[in-house]
Amino acid sequence: MKNLFKRSRLTLLAAAMLAASGALYAEVPEVCAVCHHDNGISTDAHVPIVAGNAVFFTENQLFMFAEGTRSCAEDYFASHDDVAAKDHCAVAAELSEEQITAIAEAFEGMEHVAFEQDCDVDLAATGEGIHKASCEKCHSDAGSVKDDEAGILAGQPKAYIIAQLKHYRADERPPAEMQKPAHGLSDDDITALAEFYAREGKSRF
Repeated sequence: MKNLFKRSRLTLLAAAMLAASGALYAEVPEVCAVCHHDNGISTDAHVPIVAGNAVFFTENQLFMFAEGTRSCAEDYFASHDDVAAKDHCAVAAELSEEQITAIAEAFEGMEHVAFEQDCDVDLAATGEGIHKASCEKCHSDAGSVKDDEAGILAGQPKAYIIAQLKHYRADERPPAEMQKPAHGLSDDDITALAEFYAREGKSRF
């Protein structure tokens, strides 16, 4: 009992989602749903849409957060009073491997829906050329294919895409396979790519 009361709020939130039989998450736990909602569809331009991503991709992101090898988004968590956790790394570190897999499977089973946003058609056309030259190899069909296991880019919030590409360019987010092509991107290139993925999200989802 003593150890039980020492558990953090995050662990209690996670544990609350377990069935009495010990079954793993049947739905997205509250600690994830606060930002990603229980359908994986973000309404915040700085939060990605995680619905529809392959299990491998989501697992990988959560493991990186748990290990602290990906930026923990402390500033975002600190600026939102409705988020009880310290940061993304703290959330992931409280999860077991089985729970991470169960969360990833839950999100994979959800329908990917494009973020509601406008796009600049001229910049999107420029971004299409950049995508074909630098991104298509791993993010096929305009970054819309779940089975690439590289994360769905089409329909993601533009602000999120821009922030993450700048993290890759600065070697602040793994993997190295993303950092290398990002090194060659200017701020204008990154903006154009974000517009391209916004356009493709509208037409594909």
